[in-house]
Amino acid sequence: MRKSYLWMAGIIVIFIIAFSIFSPIYVDWLFFSKLGFYSVWVRIFVVKLLLFFAVFLFVTFVVYLNLVRANRFIVHPHIRVVNDTEAAPPLRGMRKAHIWILTLLPALFFAISSLPHWQDILLFLNATLFHVKDPIFGNDVSFYVFKLPVISWAVNLLLVLDILLIVILGMVYATSGSFVFVRRGVKWWVEIDDKKRKHLAFLFAIMFLLIAVESWLKGYDLLYSEQGVVFGAGYTDVHANLWGYKIVAVFGVITAISIITYGFYRRLKTLLYGIAMLIVVAIAVLGVYPYIVQKFVVEPSEISRERPYIKDNIRFTRLAYGLDKIVERKFVFGPKKSVKLSDVMLWDRRPLKQTYKQLQEIRLYYDFNSVDLDRYYLKKLGGVRQVAVSARELNVSQIPAEAQTWVNIHLKYTHGYGVVVSPVDEITEEGLPYFFVSNIPPETSYPELKTLRPEIYYGEETNDYVLVNTLTKEFDYPKGDKNVYTSYKGKGGIKLGLLNKLVFMWKYSTLKFILTKYITSNSRIMIHRNIKERVKVLAPFLLYDDDPYIIIDNGRLYWMIDAFTYTDKFPYSQPFNESFNYIRNSVKVVVDAYNGDVVFYVLDRKDPIIMSYMKIFPGMFKDISDMPESLKRHIRYPRSLFWIQANMYRAYHMRDPQVFYNREDYWNIPYELYVSEKQYVEP
Repeated sequence: MRKSYLWMAGIIVIFIIAFSIFSPIYVDWLFFSKLGFYSVWVRIFVVKLLLFFAVFLFVTFVVYLNLVRANRFIVHPHIRVVNDTEAAPPLRGMRKAHIWILTLLPALFFAISSLPHWQDILLFLNATLFHVKDPIFGNDVSFYVFKLPVISWAVNLLLVLDILLIVILGMVYATSGSFVFVRRGVKWWVEIDDKKRKHLAFLFAIMFLLIAVESWLKGYDLLYSEQGVVFGAGYTDVHANLWGYKIVAVFGVITAISIITYGFYRRLKTLLYGIAMLIVVAIAVLGVYPYIVQKFVVEPSEISRERPYIKDNIRFTRLAYGLDKIVERKFVFGPKKSVKLSDVMLWDRRPLKQTYKQLQEIRLYYDFNSVDLDRYYLKKLGGVRQVAVSARELNVSQIPAEAQTWVNIHLKYTHGYGVVVSPVDEITEEGLPYFFVSNIPPETSYPELKTLRPEIYYGEETNDYVLVNTLTKEFDYPKGDKNVYTSYKGKGGIKLGLLNKLVFMWKYSTLKFILTKYITSNSRIMIHRNIKERVKVLAPFLLYDDDPYIIIDNGRLYWMIDAFTYTDKFPYSQPFNESFNYIRNSVKVVVDAYNGDVVFYVLDRKDPIIMSYMKIFPGMFKDISDMPESLKRHIRYPRSLFWIQANMYRAYHMRDPQVFYNREDYWNIPYELYVSEKQYVEP
């Protein structure tokens, strides 16, 4: 009876562990599949799985092979201290259980730590040429962006594994009595038999060979050096450090050979000389010599020595941030010139947001998260007008505390409602915005701005999951002292069958998915409703603009988000805020505010990074030509990219190395006073 209870308890524990592991995977599969990105999820999942098992099996094989081999040499688990006339006692080996524990734990650690590199592996296998070569080694930039990260990771993994093996085997040999302390006169010596010595010597030799390879690869890292006048390899790096790394690599190989010699022939002097030479050479060629070159060759005539490297830094930085595409034109202004002031923005976005809140929130639970600028063709006004637009989102945190029940937050208050639109260049006599679209339901006299689906289920403040098509009606919008209710009529969300209810019950730690009477076979759950979170889950390898903006198009509401490819591995390019040193606005993302559908449109096919991702995920991206013309009219230049480029252009508009070195024409972004606070003028 007692055994049966233990078996049942064990089965329950195993089930709970398995369910906790596989339920997040299942939820991701449901989410990707619902949005039509099933193949993307499969590709990422399979690559992670293969990477995990490849590393796990490799480490298991290497560690187990070494431990089994070591076990053949071991016979007793104690250190014996003897003199030169006393023989060492016989030894005995490890148990199989100990071998497997020492094997599987490191294998599991290495396998899990390798998972974040799935993206690097895919880029390595699907690299696209930049058709730009670095000035030092003559390699295409794709080598540094796509290839070198994987090579460096693999070498580092092998080195850490080798060091770990040395530590494990050293402990195993020590605790088994393999190291025998022998007294010879007044001196003590550590003795170890030939097989064990050769084994450890082999591992130490591999370690120094890998150190040699790492040293050679560090030569490439000089292209990101911060030691010189500018970012990238300078005179000292090229003429001293680069050769220093190559020399250390050669001596690393020599040291490995000296260790092998000691292992097989017990030539201790050869071993000591090899290690001593490596240390001395490393100090000389990586410390002393570069210091001498910098101090006595570069600094007395720095600009002449560093000129070609400053020139490379300017060229590659301008290329990496797209500054090379900027066209400089002379602006001639005189009394004969006329200036048209239509569409000049009279409203600052910040006070306008507060005005919207006061006039158009209607209820406390509504919120305007941000005000964005856009343009619409309005036939009645005979042309395109620049306008300010803001979405009226539902913020459940502003619902009275006593009403913040599970049913209200997740079943009843499910969506925001409509947008507010006003021209940027008009003000009423009362000093208020002149509204093109306002109120609930939205009112407008312009057909282009009418919304047939004003409900906002997906937005910037929709952070909670919601259930739709339940037996309780959803709050739609307030009407006087009453409320109007509705039911969801779209195709968004994941159906809630029994299995899905159990999975989401586990995910959100609530039994209400099972206990509530409101969920039916037609009910759906909407997850990842925050649009910034939503796109990051689908494409975590892109960088996203912090300011999505909402669009009215053919009666529906859509969010447009600017997405960027980026890397910090572009040679010679100055990093921005220590985050990246290459960026392209290669993707425009459109999210349906009602259904949650997501479409990725590729804008820049000249960007090698997005072209590589298109190879990796062939069904994920659409060409910008596939975007409806009505949406194309709302494409704008990203504010965040403009800010990044403006900051970089402060210095990198200077192309002459002498002028750049002296910072003779360094520009500054202007300041303004806003509410008595000094801050940069916004783009």
